[in-house]
Amino acid sequence: MQTHKLERNAYNFIHGYFGNEQSRNEQICVQSVDGAIYFINDEAVLFKIQLADYLVPGPMLFAQNIDSIVIANSNMEIECYNYHSMKAFTNNDLERQKESQAKDEVKSKM
Repeated sequence: MQTHKLERNAYNFIHGYFGNEQSRNEQICVQSVDGAIYFINDEAVLFKIQLADYLVPGPMLFAQNIDSIVIANSNMEIECYNYHSMKAFTNNDLERQKESQAKDEVKSKM
């Protein structure tokens, strides 16, 4: 059994061999109530990423054949995020990611 203290309140989670690494242990992916996604193995939080335009949590699943997380967002849209893309484009600073997304939204409205 492992315990991990997260920065945000968890809403739901899924598990799988993210990154198509069948030889390794399964990981879990935790979705917070405000759109942060955490990828966790037995020992530590591997990385975390803040989803853009996120209002309320919804269902999610792992599509192993395309190594992606599929999430229903608050706009009733289905979004698909590739594991390696999320891992490559995160800086693990959820607050900075959220601020950057807010600035991008303001710029797009101008």
